[in-house]
Amino acid sequence: MAPQIGRRLYGFFREAGLAELRVQVLASTDTIGFTRPTRQNLTSYARASGKANESDLQELLTDADRALEEQRWLALLPQFLVTGRR
Repeated sequence: MAPQIGRRLYGFFREAGLAELRVQVLASTDTIGFTRPTRQNLTSYARASGKANESDLQELLTDADRALEEQRWLALLPQFLVTGRR
């Protein structure tokens, strides 16, 4: 569930009976590679799902590393902030 938890927070808050829900999406930008561990995690989730083949995953990581080396890497890391009241 970990990769989808942010997208499920709103529903969890509603199910818990919270009101006055507010959802914000905060995005961090990465042009220097600090999201590399996140990329590793995401590829491990894809690998575990059985829906991606290993060569495609390795190509994705290699392409990302090449983009970093060539200083053309840009990644966005969305974070979901949900607030509400009881």
